Amino acid sequence: MTKISDEIRQWGIDTYSGDEIRAIKELRALADRIDRELVELPRDADGAPIHVGDTVYLDDGRKYHVSRVNIARDHTSIDVNPCGTGRLFFSIEPTRFTHIAPDSLERIADELEAWCDRVDVDGDACDKPRDLVERIRKLRELGVEV
Repeated sequence: MTKISDEIRQWGIDTYSGDEIRAIKELRALADRIDRELVELPRDADGAPIHVGDTVYLDDGRKYHVSRVNIARDHTSIDVNPCGTGRLFFSIEPTRFTHIAPDSLERIADELEAWCDRVDVDGDACDKPRDLVERIRKLRELGVEV
């Protein structure tokens, strides 16, 4: 059962009583039909459903936008556009993607900078961490990968 169909069933029980039994039966039939006819979305490597418009990543850090979800009887695929390009890339295996960006120098620098922004109340407690952020970003600009 789906969450929506469960809500319809519960709404029928909470709203109707007595003479309106026919209405409850119709709502239950509609909820059952939702369960039969709706298709589950494909899931990424972490088990999260993939929607059109999502940003997903390959394990090497490449970032994509989902442009289409293809669901067929014998296979499921997603079509994605690499960020910053006009090309289209097809994936037959949605489980190759994740919604979480893999660790990178840029991500570490962003997290360190965000942490400093939260805890640095007097403006100078994060001088050294902010220097590290700059060094990490310079290495990234030079193409250094970990």
